[in-house]
Amino acid sequence: MNPQTSNLTTSAPQKIAINTRVLIPNKLDGIGWFTYQVVKRWVEKNPDIQFYFLFDRPYDSSFIFGKNVTPVVVWPPARHPLLWYIWFEWMVPRVLNKIKPDVFISLDTYTSVKWKGRKITGIHDIAFALFDGQVDILTEKFFRYYTPKYISTSEKIVTVSNSTKNDLLNFYHCPEDKIVVSTNAAAEVYQPLKDAEINKFKQENTQGCDYFIFVGSIHPRKNVLNLLKAFERYKKQYNNQVKLVLIGRIWKYEDVTNYLRQMSSKSDVIQIPHSPPEIIAKWVGSAIALVMVSIYEGFGVPIVESMACGVPVICSNISSMPEVAGNAAILVSPHNIEEIAEAMHSMESNHNLRETLSKNALIQAAKYDWDTAAEVIWEAIKPT
Repeated sequence: MNPQTSNLTTSAPQKIAINTRVLIPNKLDGIGWFTYQVVKRWVEKNPDIQFYFLFDRPYDSSFIFGKNVTPVVVWPPARHPLLWYIWFEWMVPRVLNKIKPDVFISLDTYTSVKWKGRKITGIHDIAFALFDGQVDILTEKFFRYYTPKYISTSEKIVTVSNSTKNDLLNFYHCPEDKIVVSTNAAAEVYQPLKDAEINKFKQENTQGCDYFIFVGSIHPRKNVLNLLKAFERYKKQYNNQVKLVLIGRIWKYEDVTNYLRQMSSKSDVIQIPHSPPEIIAKWVGSAIALVMVSIYEGFGVPIVESMACGVPVICSNISSMPEVAGNAAILVSPHNIEEIAEAMHSMESNHNLRETLSKNALIQAAKYDWDTAAEVIWEAIKPT
C-alpha cells in the first residue's frame, strides 16, 4: 500500500451518504469501477464511520462492504433524464433529510441541487458540452442545465485527469481550488501474462493469430469508425494474419455497423460483448497493443489496464490520453486514418519498439493506484 494512504480517519465526518446507483452486478463501467474501488476502501478503512449507500434498485450484497454500511433503496430506478430529476431533486433530498449526513458524495456526474448540505461531486468528463451528438438531445439538455448548478452548489468537484480539470476551468470557469484530481487505476486482475499463457489464449480464441484490441463502448466519441477504416487500410497494405478485437457494448451507431458489413477484412474483426474484468484482462494481456483513438476521454481507463498488463498503446494525441499513457504509447491524430494504420504496422512489425513501450507501460501503470485515489478524495471530505 502506498505509505500516503495509511490513515484515512483524521478529522473525518461520522456519517456519510453516498450515491451508489452505479454499483450494478456485471455492469460496472468506468464510473462504476471508480466508485466501487474508492468507496470500498473508505468503508474498510473506517469501521467507526457510518456509511449510507443510496441505490436506485434492489442491490447486490457484494456491494455492502462492511457492517458500517446501511443500504437504502430510493425509488424510482433513475436511467432517464426525467427520472434523474425525480431521483436527485425530490427523492434523494427526502432521504438525506432523514439521514442528516455530514456530507453527501456522488461520484457519477450527478448530485442533488435541492439538498443544501455539504456535497462532493464527481464529474469525469464534459464531452456533452464540447462535442455535438455525444448523447441524445434530452440528456444533453439535462447536462447543460444541471452541470453548472452541480459545480456551483458542490463544495468540491472530483475529476480524473488534469485534462478534464482544464476543461472545467475553461468551459465552466470552475474555481481551481474547488477541483480535486483523483485518477483511475487498473483492477488487480490486469497483470502481465507469461508467453505460454498468451500462446495458449491465442490458439483458443484467434486461431493463434496476433491481434490489436479496443475496449470500450462502440460510441461516436470512441471513434471506432476511424479505427476500422485504419485497420482496413493496414490489412490491405500489409496483407498479414493480424486481427482486431472489439470488446464492449454496442450503441445505436449505424455508421460502424454498416462499415463492418462491407469491410473486405471483416472476417478478421472479432466482436466480444461487454465482459467481466477477468475475461477482458486475458484478451488485453495477449494483444499486440491496445488501440484507443477516441475523439475525447475524461481519462481512458483501458489505457491504464493495458499498461498494467505490459501491453503498449496506440492512442490519440489529444484530450487526457497523452497524459495517461505517458511514454508507453504511439500517439496519433484520431482524424488521420493513414497515421493510425502506420502506427499499427510499426507496433506489429518493430519488436524492439514494442519491447521498449511494454517496459515503459509497466512503469507508467505503477503511477496509478486505487489507494491513492481513495486518499485524495478523502482529504476533500474532511471539513475545510
